Amino acid sequence: MEDYKRNKGTLRKTAEKYGVPKSTLERKVKHSNSGKHGGQKVLTTAEESALEQCLLKGAEWGFPLRSQDCAQTVKSYLDRRGRVEKVFKISTPGRDWTRRFLKENKDVTKRFCENIKRSRAAVSPTIVKEYFDNLQRSLGGVPPGNVLNWDETNFTDDPKSHKVLVRRGCRHPEQVMDLSKTATSVMFTVSGDGQVLPVYVVYKSVYLYHG
Repeated sequence: MEDYKRNKGTLRKTAEKYGVPKSTLERKVKHSNSGKHGGQKVLTTAEESALEQCLLKGAEWGFPLRSQDCAQTVKSYLDRRGRVEKVFKISTPGRDWTRRFLKENKDVTKRFCENIKRSRAAVSPTIVKEYFDNLQRSLGGVPPGNVLNWDETNFTDDPKSHKVLVRRGCRHPEQVMDLSKTATSVMFTVSGDGQVLPVYVVYKSVYLYHG
């Protein structure tokens, strides 16, 4: 562009000289289409920053939002402001917008969440510290070999459902089975001095046969 302005040549000659499309030079001269390439922002930087803080605060309080919840939040905001954004279908952001939002706001990311009860969420660091302080006083003078810690887990055998051939129009096909789902409980026990006790297994059976 500097060469074009300095020598006052034609756009065609300048484009041929540097191997640049003539249409590109025309846009530069007319200052048209000067925005960022790719999808353009709909929300301002301040609005996206506020949305980011809301998402982080919700997750901090134990109520994280899903991608579709975030999109509905943006739609609700635009509706209340009376703004109609043609790039959104019914003023609702799509997956591309969400993907770009997460890419530009690095503090927000997607993760699988774990469902917990309110009673567990209410446990604070102070409560945990008090518990271990009381436990230390209760176990004072007790030999480590007499302190046992149990942990139990389940191994499930779920045959799950699969597609079958039935009469057309049948909405709820059923398959009769002896057992639809079984679970085997296993108890692990370790003493305070590091000794592992024999594993205790609970089978779902009336009799246990030795092979």
